[in-house]
Amino acid sequence: MLEILVGYYPMLPDQAAIVCAVCFGEPPKAPEECSDDLKSFMDCCLRKKASERWTASQLLNHPFLLHQD
Repeated sequence: MLEILVGYYPMLPDQAAIVCAVCFGEPPKAPEECSDDLKSFMDCCLRKKASERWTASQLLNHPFLLHQD
């Protein structure tokens, strides 16, 4: 989703570096110019701990999706 938003892959190009970044690095953040709702939605999607990551049902009720025209 972030790749679509910013227009480029937000991680490093080397596959080993990508795996390390995904496993050990912080999740990517949306650019500051994005709405607070979008930043929150992305945060809910990209949480590392599965127990903290929102489910599809929860995401469908997120303000970012509910406030779309």
